[in-house]
Amino acid sequence: PAKTVRRDNVPLSVGQCGADQGCLPFGNLESLRDQFVNPQTSTAPSRMPLAWIVSETADSDHMMALLRMATRDKTKEKLRYQCKNNPAPAVGLMLVSADNGTATRNPRVYAAELGIGTTVMTGRTYHAADKPYVERPFGTMQWQLLNFLPGYTGSRPRELPGYNPKGKAILIPDDIYGEITRYFIDRYPVTPHRGTGMFGATPLQKMHELIATYGEIDAPIQDDRIKHLGMRAQATIDSEGVRFKGIPFNSTELQTLGDDRKDGKVTIHLDPDDLRKVLMTSEGTPEVVTANLSMTQFQDLSLEEALDVMLQAVEANPEMRKFHAKNLDEAIRRQAHASGHFKSSLLPEGYGGEAALEKKAEALLRVEFVAPRQMAATTPTRMITDRSGKIPAFTVGSAPPTATVAAPTQQPKSQKIFQPVKESKL
Repeated sequence: PAKTVRRDNVPLSVGQCGADQGCLPFGNLESLRDQFVNPQTSTAPSRMPLAWIVSETADSDHMMALLRMATRDKTKEKLRYQCKNNPAPAVGLMLVSADNGTATRNPRVYAAELGIGTTVMTGRTYHAADKPYVERPFGTMQWQLLNFLPGYTGSRPRELPGYNPKGKAILIPDDIYGEITRYFIDRYPVTPHRGTGMFGATPLQKMHELIATYGEIDAPIQDDRIKHLGMRAQATIDSEGVRFKGIPFNSTELQTLGDDRKDGKVTIHLDPDDLRKVLMTSEGTPEVVTANLSMTQFQDLSLEEALDVMLQAVEANPEMRKFHAKNLDEAIRRQAHASGHFKSSLLPEGYGGEAALEKKAEALLRVEFVAPRQMAATTPTRMITDRSGKIPAFTVGSAPPTATVAAPTQQPKSQKIFQPVKESKL
């Protein structure tokens, strides 16, 4: 159960390398430590981690991602990062306590928490004693995990004299998130806890005890997650439905709504972690319309994964794309000939009949044909293989023979009409 949930964030003291631009040039210790922020949500009674993310900054977008992760299944993270144990299940959040930082103290996050039935409690800034259950795991993770990662910068300036964290930074963001995920699933939940009320029990053991004693708090239903924890975008209904970031959705209800509204404009609500369906609202209509995903390729992907697939398709190998385009042209050509709308130019004689011949001849009446003039000392094409010796052919290296073909009569020169220009017109 998630009766009381604590949430906070902390900078990670680990340098990172970009996946495409190499190691980032950190200038000082503070800029190196501020590269990643790890917001975490954990239950106060059991100390069980419910959600964790890695980001460049702590803002409302990442707080929303944290809430979505806490209220959904985390099997995808378990399989992707090869964890052995099972993560915390999807839970409902009854009370969320956090400090009054700008990442959590904003209308978007408060509205989302109230929308899923959560009570919001704001703590004091710079008072770690108000939320010790979430502050302590950060220090534990640093001394058990971050200390041993390459590129560790230390928890304070000049803590590691002679160590070059910039030169040792070899991890990309996904590697760091994988290490943290394995720590919060495989190690931290099964580590004996000596905190208040734990008496050496592990967070996983305490969570099972709380579930057996008090029962579970159901996670928000999918429609509530989409409306309160999801993303929004404006779109216009067409014959193929609507598109959210290029991803198509359609349904019979959506087409009916598009026929009723002249402008066809709607607001799309989407859960970035589940693309199987979206909800749509329109101004002046209280009805909420559901549309399903039209492209099955994105069925089990998140929004970020779907956009990565689309990006890879755009950035495909140019040579392979040319090969595919050639195959496409051949397929279209075969289909066009098979349809019978385009007649082949290779037809036997008499196939079209006299009417077709007359039509073709009438089209050629407007074209003037002039017999080609034959140049002197050349051999006509029909006499190239003649061995009689009378054709103007010669062996390379010998003098050319006298042409036997009469030269064409020269045309009389035309009379001059204009006088020659002798002075400049400039």
